[in-house]
Amino acid sequence: MAHLEVTDRLGELAPAWDALVAAADPPNAMWRSWALVAREEPDLRYLLVVDEGRLLGGLTVTVRATRRFAIPVVTLPAAAASHADLLAVPGKEQEVADHVAGWFRSHRNAIIDLWGLVPSGRLPGVVGATPTLSQVGHSPYVSLPDDFEHYLATRSANFRSNLRRNRRRLQQAGFRHRVLHADETDRALSELHRLHAQRHGERSTFLPRFEAFSRVARAGVAVGELTFHALERDADIIAIDAVFEVAGRADYYQGGRDTVTREHQGAGLVLLAEIVATGSQRGLRELDLQPQADAYKLGFTEQLRPVSRLHATRGWAPVWVPRVRRIGRALRPRVALTGEHRHGGRDED
Repeated sequence: MAHLEVTDRLGELAPAWDALVAAADPPNAMWRSWALVAREEPDLRYLLVVDEGRLLGGLTVTVRATRRFAIPVVTLPAAAASHADLLAVPGKEQEVADHVAGWFRSHRNAIIDLWGLVPSGRLPGVVGATPTLSQVGHSPYVSLPDDFEHYLATRSANFRSNLRRNRRRLQQAGFRHRVLHADETDRALSELHRLHAQRHGERSTFLPRFEAFSRVARAGVAVGELTFHALERDADIIAIDAVFEVAGRADYYQGGRDTVTREHQGAGLVLLAEIVATGSQRGLRELDLQPQADAYKLGFTEQLRPVSRLHATRGWAPVWVPRVRRIGRALRPRVALTGEHRHGGRDED
């Protein structure tokens, strides 16, 4: 009989979990078992629906408590909230949804905040509350062609002109595209950090999580599901991108490029075109460019997937505790003023 197991590790079910991730539409590379383990999130929980040792489906979440009042806050794992939905064996979707819904109902009070959902997915129906579902962006993706030159012919004249001009200039300067070898991972991470910081600086939301990403990257390279693409001349890298490859599909994750040297302008555009061309040659069917893509990436495609956020509360505490706190803050100045008058004013130095 099927039942729900809540655990902090997949154990022997890891291969079955990975098979469900690969079969998702689209698959979420950051939900692969090796990526979840490498991030080392102490609050990570797997909600696994199991029938006599067979994994039927489930969900991975993080569960933390607010610092005051200890209200559980349920989110998706950091950096994994992209195209998220319940995983389920075909034909078992409703059974999985019912068991996961039971877990959400078991929390009398909870705040549920899930980013990066597939809008048409099953998660909104299992949180056991009245959720607010809002669109937070789009994720552009490229259907990779059999012939790269034919694909370029479908792009705008301005896009093709910019790509040819920048590619020619960088090639004449000696820069070439290369997929870095597995034994160059430390160097790749160092260059990614340097070039990403050069471009984004303190605005980056990626650099505070770089240590966790480094663990994921090393694990991904080790299993052949993450590659680093670079534009380099000798030992000089001017652009680098980290790309996941799962189930015949590529996911652009993060990158960096030289924004200081004028002669290196357009390196990001050229490198992404090389990634598209390489993916085509290798028989990959899609390249996902991830939400909030840079404007120049939109020249590669008109195809967009909506990305949503779900917010819901269960019980009275998440609703009334913030209201009480707001009332308390509003009354605080009046209480202080009353106290001053009662004691004849503040003491003077």
